[in-house]
Amino acid sequence: MKRLQNYFLAFLVSILSLSIQAATITNPVITTTFTKTIDTNPLIILEQPAKFTFDFSTSTLTGSENLVIYFWSPASYYPTGSSVVLKNEGNKIWSLTFIPTIFFNKTAAEIAQNTSQFWFNIQNPANSDLTGSLHVTFSTPVATAAPSIVLGNPSGTYALDALVTWTFDLSNSGFKAGQDVYMYVWSPSNPDPDYSNSSAISKLTYAGVMNWTMSLTPTAYFGKTIAEIQTSSGFWMKLKDQNGKIETSTFNVPFTISGNTQNFYFDFGPKDGTNGDETTNPDLNGNYWNNISNAAGSTTMPLTTFSNLKNAKNTSTGYSLTFSAAQFITNGKLNGGLLSPFASQ
Repeated sequence: MKRLQNYFLAFLVSILSLSIQAATITNPVITTTFTKTIDTNPLIILEQPAKFTFDFSTSTLTGSENLVIYFWSPASYYPTGSSVVLKNEGNKIWSLTFIPTIFFNKTAAEIAQNTSQFWFNIQNPANSDLTGSLHVTFSTPVATAAPSIVLGNPSGTYALDALVTWTFDLSNSGFKAGQDVYMYVWSPSNPDPDYSNSSAISKLTYAGVMNWTMSLTPTAYFGKTIAEIQTSSGFWMKLKDQNGKIETSTFNVPFTISGNTQNFYFDFGPKDGTNGDETTNPDLNGNYWNNISNAAGSTTMPLTTFSNLKNAKNTSTGYSLTFSAAQFITNGKLNGGLLSPFASQ
């Protein structure tokens, strides 16, 4: 019996020794790069990149190891629960950059619903060494209802290259009257990308009675042509406070292009001075023309694409013009034009 007890004690000591030997990496100093630190916890937008940096400068690591990280909360690293290799930044510093929703294959709501911490450890597979359990605590924005949208034009019909006013009614939201509210837009572009510190370019104007407005010219504000906006998925955004502690759910601002929002003027023909001249922009009526010229000595248009056409307001539209057959005769002053018409015409 005594011999069994000795064996059992030796077995326990062996297990304890293995446990102690397994946790041989000194825990690192962890820094995080989310969008901003608020109330001591990083405010993380779970659909955007986050970076964890691990400083092992006080450990016995040489700096050349291939360290891996293993998560178990909010979920095991998908798809098989395997670990992922950290990036060696040099000087005994490793890092991981990831988008939480993609990394864990969960929605932001699913991640934030069950935890406010990422739990993991870091391992050196070559020696089976690992740190103790590590975690990063984070905060997520407070979600609130999307606004009712009131547009200054009926049915959302307005020109994309002209000034328009969007009015957002936040009566049913968690925002307070007169509070600073900002747009965070990602389609058709993201003109103010720092979610944690929105700038004046995206700040709304409080109009009273829980209404906020934004006046903008879409093509100028988003840096996109009319065609690019039309072919995008639309104006998709959230409204938020400056630091992102409160945000609405995702919504889009509708728009419909009215039938006569754009006019195009074309001047086809030679530009050699003898047989033809380009139209000077703007013309006497303030309109801008697209001068489409054929090659010198030719009376037909080349089978090439004339790109980035401009409308009458001199706005680049992204539209293009292509001649599909060499049968478009441009004429001119001296050959088939008004001063010397073809006999057949």
